[in-house]
Amino acid sequence: MNPPTLTNPVSSEVLTLPHPSDWTIKNLEFSAEKRSIKGDNYIDNYGRNLEFVLDYNAYSNSDYDNLIDFYNDYFANGTHLVFNYAKFPQANNVNVSMHISDRGHALGSGSSLYYSKVTITLKVLTASI
Repeated sequence: MNPPTLTNPVSSEVLTLPHPSDWTIKNLEFSAEKRSIKGDNYIDNYGRNLEFVLDYNAYSNSDYDNLIDFYNDYFANGTHLVFNYAKFPQANNVNVSMHISDRGHALGSGSSLYYSKVTITLKVLTASI
């Protein structure tokens, strides 16, 4: 199975991520509730966004450096990313924003043997109604 990829549409740079140790797909549901002059409540459009949470228990130092370089480029351009992962049918060319958790030490020492615990959160930018 193909690993997850992130594409920066501005620079056309593609980052291939390792397969995550664990993952979660969260439904972020929202609605708008309004009160009329008579005091009646009306629920406006109801929709949902998806959030992909990719957990890594042993992220290599070189992979982490590549991730940070990619993230800094994405952040500097102020654009979205395109996420693809064949394991998730919902993740087929979806526009996402990215957040990287603080880096935690998993095991090893030195630059070549250091592994981190990292969580990458990708929030879909277009809501489904």
